[in-house]
Amino acid sequence: MIRLITVLVLLSTFAFSITQTRKECENKNGKSCYELGESYSSGTSGLKKDRQKAVELYKQACDYKYGKACDLLGYSTEDNNLSLSLEYYDKGCECGYHISCTRAANIYVKDIVGNENGRTDINASKALEYRIKACDLNAGNCSAVAYLYETGYEGVPKDMSKAIEYYKKDCDSKYQSAFDSCQRVGYAYEIGEGIPKDLKIASEYYAKACKNDPLGAICYRAKATRIMAETKEDSVIKAFEKACDVNKEAIACSSIARMYELGWNAYDSEDHFYDYRAVQIDLEFPKAEVAPKDLDKALKYYTKACKYGKDRLDCFSAKELLKQKKAQETNASIK
Repeated sequence: MIRLITVLVLLSTFAFSITQTRKECENKNGKSCYELGESYSSGTSGLKKDRQKAVELYKQACDYKYGKACDLLGYSTEDNNLSLSLEYYDKGCECGYHISCTRAANIYVKDIVGNENGRTDINASKALEYRIKACDLNAGNCSAVAYLYETGYEGVPKDMSKAIEYYKKDCDSKYQSAFDSCQRVGYAYEIGEGIPKDLKIASEYYAKACKNDPLGAICYRAKATRIMAETKEDSVIKAFEKACDVNKEAIACSSIARMYELGWNAYDSEDHFYDYRAVQIDLEFPKAEVAPKDLDKALKYYTKACKYGKDRLDCFSAKELLKQKKAQETNASIK
């Protein structure tokens, strides 16, 4: 009896909900028409499955400027009628549904590459136009525009300054692609690619990337460019030494100590924790700068790092190197 009452309550709830959604759809609420279409498409909310009715409602929703419905219609017709699909994607894009903008661009690109479906009225500028619209609606799409300007792919004229402009937009967003875009902008400022060279700004963008990967190699690059900017040194090694010796910056002392301890090639080390090329973008960083292995200098800078920052790891490294140095001196005296 209880189960029966529960079922009846649920059915009455569904009926009320569907009635309300139907009224809203009749009042030209696109989202309600779309939701009603979804119920018919899946046969849920107490409605019998009816694909034809669902399509009619999706079309109504699209006419009422609900972009997601237009996008669904475009996707469902893409294999059989590319022109109609493009019309729906265009509507979806105009209604503010950024995915439709990207899908419209992809259709133009297909025709550029393979002239599929016999279309000849497609061009690269239209594809770019839709990608820019997608970027304007959702910053997560801006890196795609930036990449096109950087590489000249899809027939887009190369323009590094515009590429950086769109990478910046993506960097300032909270989307997954922001990590790579922040690195790319930092790199451009570091070497002066498409924009004036500025190590301080480079460091700021690397630092933004570092927030998404606190233990990653890019955090070291943020630190290195910042210290190079502050010390006005083009050499990573000289910059760290100066920041440690003059500015008494513990993090610089620790970094240069580690470089001397390992004999680290500051740019090309394939297996070092701070390897620049551990980042996920394919950039050609400046030429290698090698800190020759020198345990005396390593001990000197670890000792300063311990003194200025009191980091337990730096203090431990200083003690260990001191023990190692004393052991070497003892062995030498015995011989």
